[in-house]
Amino acid sequence: MLRGRQLQRWSHEYVSIVCRARVGTLVGRGGCESAPPPLAPSQTTFTPPPVPTTVAVRVDGRVVDLDGDAPVAGAAVTNGGPIATADENGAFVLTMDVRPGLRKLLLGVSRDGYEPSKGYVHVSPDTIATVVLRVYQTLTVRPGESIGAGMSALANAYNDCYFLQDDYSCRRIVVESLPGESIEVELVPVDGQDNVGLVAAMQQPAFVSYERRVTVSGGEVWIIGGPGKVTLTARRR
Repeated sequence: MLRGRQLQRWSHEYVSIVCRARVGTLVGRGGCESAPPPLAPSQTTFTPPPVPTTVAVRVDGRVVDLDGDAPVAGAAVTNGGPIATADENGAFVLTMDVRPGLRKLLLGVSRDGYEPSKGYVHVSPDTIATVVLRVYQTLTVRPGESIGAGMSALANAYNDCYFLQDDYSCRRIVVESLPGESIEVELVPVDGQDNVGLVAAMQQPAFVSYERRVTVSGGEVWIIGGPGKVTLTARRR
């Protein structure tokens, strides 16, 4: 016969064996509980830095007159966001935020007394971009007078005639007249060149024939072609 103390010791050892078989730990004298799960090895979570939505670029440039290469002070330069104003030397600094990867900007130039113009500039966050933007003076011809005008080969690409199907170098001339009055405008090349003529405003010819005379009811005409100098004469019809 097992004595009480010996029976109690054997019972305790039996419970301990059962608990170990169940991956448990002995608790007190009569029960066991599940052992805590093994700790997972520590892991370091990598969080990538946020992708920038914009980057800063800087453009240093000048605005000059196409008729004489003189600086155009007070010209406003913008890409649709910040606006830079040219100083007395025509110089400007434009700083702006653009989307990452953008490498070319279209800048617009405007100033009273000059034709609106546009030009491309290549930009990079790592360098300061430079550009020269060129603008024509706004010229007006009135009935009974003649004026001189030049066509430059350095005109910005987006100074072209937007209403023509193809790209042509052009220059707008304002024609002053009374309401409903028909005005004939004649162009005479000063340099004798053949590839220069006139187009009435918003005309869309199938091809450019370099007309030397056009009739308009005021408004404007466009010189196309060049480069070179021309004389314009306006007459009432």
